[in-house]
Amino acid sequence: MPQEKSLAARRLAAVAAAGGVPQDWTELRGADGVAVARGGTGELPRLLESLRAEAAAPDARADGLARAEGEAAAPVVRVDLLRAGQLLGSLELAGRRWRFTPQPGSGAASQGVLAEAEAHALRAAMQRLQR
Repeated sequence: MPQEKSLAARRLAAVAAAGGVPQDWTELRGADGVAVARGGTGELPRLLESLRAEAAAPDARADGLARAEGEAAAPVVRVDLLRAGQLLGSLELAGRRWRFTPQPGSGAASQGVLAEAEAHALRAAMQRLQR
């Protein structure tokens, strides 16, 4: 099994280097606690891939936007990403700012700022999972 461990370690390193969210998730869980299989999440896989493609490291734009908008003023939408029933981390969207927080010991959090249209599409797709 050492080969499996090194594959998993390489995957985590790739996610950390690229920023964003892991792309090997198999389910999402909304606020109601119900897990939805990846195939039933509509356009979310495509939207989450675009988060990975962006410069996702914490940056001055994200910090400046959070101060300008006031994080408390922006409603937060949150989903948990799972792989085979195991929690990978949580994705939150507040206004145009997104943040992925992995499970402890699984790497650093990543965040970024989306364009208004991208944020709207991601929020709508995430809210569809909230029953």
